Amino acid sequence: MTGDVLSKAHEILLGDRMEQYGDPLDTAGYAACIASAILRRKVTRGEIVVSLLATKLARMGGRVAMDDPVDAAAYLDILHEARTREGA
Repeated sequence: MTGDVLSKAHEILLGDRMEQYGDPLDTAGYAACIASAILRRKVTRGEIVVSLLATKLARMGGRVAMDDPVDAAAYLDILHEARTREGA
């Protein structure tokens, strides 16, 4: 069962979303630059991904859509990759 969620998240990251939006870490990097300018402090890609995960969890608010666990797993995978690349 868990494998289904993780494999679906992996499929999304490397398939449809990658094709539609490009590398999620590149997108997080662009968002981090924008957030850094707005907040006038350095914002990391990891911080961007954590905020996206927090938003996903907040939206779930007691009800869980079929794709919510998949999206959350994908965000966690992206966060792991961001922290690995950032050395955190």
